[in-house]
Amino acid sequence: MPAPALREIRRRSGLSQAELARRSGIEQSTISRIEAGKVEPSWQTMQAVLNAAGWRITLERDAVASLIPPREASRSISAWLQQRDTWSALHDAVEAAGRIRALGTMPDGGLPGWAVAEPPSTGDPEWDTILATGLAYSIEQIGGTPEPWMTDVPPLSRPTLLAGDDPGEEFRDRLRVHTPARFYEKNILTRDRDWTIA
Repeated sequence: MPAPALREIRRRSGLSQAELARRSGIEQSTISRIEAGKVEPSWQTMQAVLNAAGWRITLERDAVASLIPPREASRSISAWLQQRDTWSALHDAVEAAGRIRALGTMPDGGLPGWAVAEPPSTGDPEWDTILATGLAYSIEQIGGTPEPWMTDVPPLSRPTLLAGDDPGEEFRDRLRVHTPARFYEKNILTRDRDWTIA
């Protein structure tokens, strides 16, 4: 990527390699090797060359930078499950899904590949379904289409409440009414608000 970018910037600036080298203090042979794609420049070298050509680099955090890769969420959930800490496992699933919802709308071009890549198993098929379904639901909420691996997971074997102690059938009946369809079809009893983050 630096090779074509540097060539184009130098061309637009109307500079020869020799003039760019003189202005930047970077040897012409180094600039030539960068443009030929023979060497990857350091951040400092690229900054010096671009500044010398009259260009400025502005770094700004993209909203997707806060997303949690599914592989990291799966790894974390797996670690919590090994410690028999299902509350923390659920927290991490909700955090991964909630950060997608926090975007508010699907970014132009969709979510980056790393943010929707199928993760290794958590080691527990039910938790694989919980994570995949939470991610699918969140993507739908911001106007996207979930990946097939998120929607093709099997449903849980029985209706499952994701809120600690079972408060009884009356509460389950009320919860069923408020469970979004994406979760309901996977036998996960939960509310929309349970999958958002502050």
